[in-house]
Amino acid sequence: MAAKKVAKKPKVDPFDAFHDALKSDMGDSVRKLSSDSILSSIEFSVSTGSIVIDKILAGGRETPCSMIPFGRQVEVSGLNSSGKTSLCAQIACQTQKMGGLVVITDTEERIDKDYWTMLGVDLNRVINLSATTIEDVFNKQEKCIKVHASMKSDVPMLMIWDSVGGTSSGDVLEGKGELMERAKKMYGREAKLIGTGVKALNHLIAANKVCYLYTNHIYNNMNVGYGDTKTEYGGEKLKFHATVRLRLTKIADLKVEDQFGNKQKYGQRVRIKANKNSMAPMQMEKEAVIIGGLGFSNEYTVFEIGKKAGLIKTSGSWSTATLGTDQVKFQGWSGFQEKVVTHEKYDELLAAVVAVL
Repeated sequence: MAAKKVAKKPKVDPFDAFHDALKSDMGDSVRKLSSDSILSSIEFSVSTGSIVIDKILAGGRETPCSMIPFGRQVEVSGLNSSGKTSLCAQIACQTQKMGGLVVITDTEERIDKDYWTMLGVDLNRVINLSATTIEDVFNKQEKCIKVHASMKSDVPMLMIWDSVGGTSSGDVLEGKGELMERAKKMYGREAKLIGTGVKALNHLIAANKVCYLYTNHIYNNMNVGYGDTKTEYGGEKLKFHATVRLRLTKIADLKVEDQFGNKQKYGQRVRIKANKNSMAPMQMEKEAVIIGGLGFSNEYTVFEIGKKAGLIKTSGSWSTATLGTDQVKFQGWSGFQEKVVTHEKYDELLAAVVAVL
């Protein structure tokens, strides 16, 4: 008589067994990293409006991929007139275009409304949180994020603080004694206060699709003899909690000579460096141009990079751009704006420049 075959028990995957055991004990706090509900995943991101800065954020990869992330903290630092607020305005404009909410805390009270309008921002759809002290900023921002969370909306929110370095603590403004003496005593404590604030807000930011974008000042670090001699205000915790840290440096003014021989400034060249970028495989550094009334100008980038890459041929004072089947001739930056940017095939030239950036 033949022996009876015994059916083999199916093998249990040790990972699945471990996962199920943990989940039965700890509930929804146990999830696979692939889960869409994990806060580290980026559900929304927005362009900066600049093809150069988007390329930096992408770590040189083909864009669009890594852009300004929601659910994270982003720092934009630089010296005065380096384009920090212009970049914030462009990101606000792009956020509005994707249907997001925009909230700004302008503690320096220097927002040029007309300029922001020129850059495409709808001021009627920007909420201003008035605050004068660091404590006031964090308290109002926390309430704002909680109200956004209570609405249970899938709409992302951009929260701008302009600027960290320009905001004093309550003890400095309201304390007793001479103002400068109070400020000297509070300098280190202000950094700790800011660090504690961003740490406390971090989970709320991640859980509620908030892009926490703040501008910061740059100072000379007198204790460094080599390497980076610049440092940002607010201590080390800002550096730890920021997912992206961009540093803007003004290089030179762009000037044109008028009919009387006088040189008039119409823009400036800016170097943008990613001091930290957890969204891309590498940190990058590139140059961009800010044109008065246009902000970070993609058109000027196409104008310059197109020539360097041979996409635009130049002979004497004349240049020629191939747009589809058309050979468009123009002279200088003004001619490029008039004849090339307005051409129906301009997007093809733009795409070619983005590919070689």
